Amino acid sequence: ARDSNASTVSVREFLIGFSRFGLIAKQPRGGWIMREFHDGFAAEVADMRELIEMAALARMPRAGSAALTEAVDAMIARHRDIETAIERRYTEFAALDRDFHLWIIGFLNNRFAYDFFDIVSFLFHYHYQWDRNYEVERTRVAIAEHMTVLIALRSGAMEKAELAMAVHLATSRRSLKAGLKRVAA
Repeated sequence: ARDSNASTVSVREFLIGFSRFGLIAKQPRGGWIMREFHDGFAAEVADMRELIEMAALARMPRAGSAALTEAVDAMIARHRDIETAIERRYTEFAALDRDFHLWIIGFLNNRFAYDFFDIVSFLFHYHYQWDRNYEVERTRVAIAEHMTVLIALRSGAMEKAELAMAVHLATSRRSLKAGLKRVAA
């Protein structure tokens, strides 16, 4: 709390809430410990992410929705913005990725899905702090995959959007698994 200039109450509340995912645990006489982050845990999170996001995508309005077209166009513009200067702006992608996936999850209209996305965001972005060597390339790939989803949505090709999302989630799963192997090595 001191290091981040935050109140101890807010940090404690966050840690208590986050502990339900099993990555951290409160010690009996105070303090917190980080639990092992392993392949099995990563696979469980990736499985749930796939279930949630594919279900949300299936609930999106079909072509012809002005609100959907406007939202897709805004997402495309934000992705292109970072893509054009990726070498210096790749660190901005974590926030855009979160917004992209939360936007999709929003179509599920499920509070539990939103809540679950906290652990997804933590794992799929912040565990990469251990090895930054591949971050620009991961960002480049993710932007291209997001764009494929968005362009399919823009044209009303829902089957293509669903296939592109499945490809993106599979890439994300492989990247997470590869990140774990690099850390273990």
